Amino acid sequence: AYQRVGAHYSFERRMAAELGADWPTKFASFEREAVAAASLGQVHRATTHEGAAVACKLQYPDMQSAVEADLSQLKVILGLFERYDQAISTSEVQKEIADRLREELNYGLEARHMTLYGEMLKNVPRVHVPKVFPELSTGRLLTMSWLEGEKILTFVNEHADLKNQLAATMFKAWYTPFYHYGVIHGDPHLGNYTVRPDGEVNLLDYGCIRTFKPKFIGGVLDLYKALQTEDLELAVHAYESWGFFGLKKETIEVLNIWAKFLYAPVLEDKVRPLDQTHSGQYGQATAAQVHRKLREVGGVTVPREFVFMDRAAIGLGSVFLHLDAQVNWYRLFHELIEGLELADLATVEKRQQGAYKMGGVPLRYGQTSAGGILCRRNVSAGGSLLPLHNGHAFAPFTALFESAIVRAITDMHIAPFRGFGRCATIGAAMKLAVLKERRPHERRVAATPDSVKTVSYTHLAGDSQM
Repeated sequence: AYQRVGAHYSFERRMAAELGADWPTKFASFEREAVAAASLGQVHRATTHEGAAVACKLQYPDMQSAVEADLSQLKVILGLFERYDQAISTSEVQKEIADRLREELNYGLEARHMTLYGEMLKNVPRVHVPKVFPELSTGRLLTMSWLEGEKILTFVNEHADLKNQLAATMFKAWYTPFYHYGVIHGDPHLGNYTVRPDGEVNLLDYGCIRTFKPKFIGGVLDLYKALQTEDLELAVHAYESWGFFGLKKETIEVLNIWAKFLYAPVLEDKVRPLDQTHSGQYGQATAAQVHRKLREVGGVTVPREFVFMDRAAIGLGSVFLHLDAQVNWYRLFHELIEGLELADLATVEKRQQGAYKMGGVPLRYGQTSAGGILCRRNVSAGGSLLPLHNGHAFAPFTALFESAIVRAITDMHIAPFRGFGRCATIGAAMKLAVLKERRPHERRVAATPDSVKTVSYTHLAGDSQM
């Protein structure tokens, strides 16, 4: 770990590299002690000469090398996994993770994502997006307006009467961009937003954003209708529009088992918790059943488009379970999709093009020159590996995939790769699997995947406590 003096020196040098040697003169005030730590950078509070309170997110040094090392290790681990278990092919998963993770290193792109979200959510009530200060931002420094708020669970502990309102707000904040613009925020974990005193929500991080072609939205709606009407032919069309190929009837039937479980909250027109069993056993049993049947029918290749959409849905479901929210998910869903039929997807495409042009974001569907995804969680936020029943509608495969990997790693008794905990959800799941039997005092971070990443990044952040 850095000593405090060394960390301070590195911070000064990094700020000078981004804004010049005279960088302190560009702020009226600047707090040199970070107020928050994330997996790719740290956040400082400052004030502009115009009196605006701002948050300055400064990337840790040498992150590009660290990310490439992570991706190399991820490729090795997934290769070992496929030799052990051929139920799920990981080829497209690897590509998607690589692209999105490299994008997260580009704070200039994140700034444009922030502007894009400001446009997409401008008419969604109770949701706030920071404004970018481009003159104080670079590719590794992002300066945005400071939004006051407290952590969502802290807020709910004191305002339990607002938990259902918060859940509805979060649902709209995540799925309005998806259904109206073909965009999903891939990292809804608890550290990426705060709640204002009046219960309104601040969305803070925009590094992990995924864009979809409008036909993908059509596939989501088609599968919803197919599950309602038990229309197998329509389900096949939906899966194919998502990027599945060569599906046999038996494979479709297996995928539908998982989809029915996860779509359940939006198939019933009633107020209900996300998980009516109040137990992880049902989700685990369903995942095990699907995994077993996929092996029997020869496995499946997961399209890359699914990776972060599923991660978003699973993560958001975890938030709803933490809130213990009871909402009519069916009506929330139908409010978003009302009037959105396949004939209207051309309208979605035009809306998408207009928003991306306004935000200055290149309109590419996944494959980018910057590379592609691994969502990072705020290491100070805490967390745990998401249980299988935390997923909700539109998250058909990520939990199943993670469960299979953890099972494979545990069965093979693979020793943890040094530093592999940096690799987001999948990496955290793997490392957690091999650390879970250790006693807490043997390694500070054996308890949670978020803290697993703390091991790898704390020395970059200058935490002398390690």
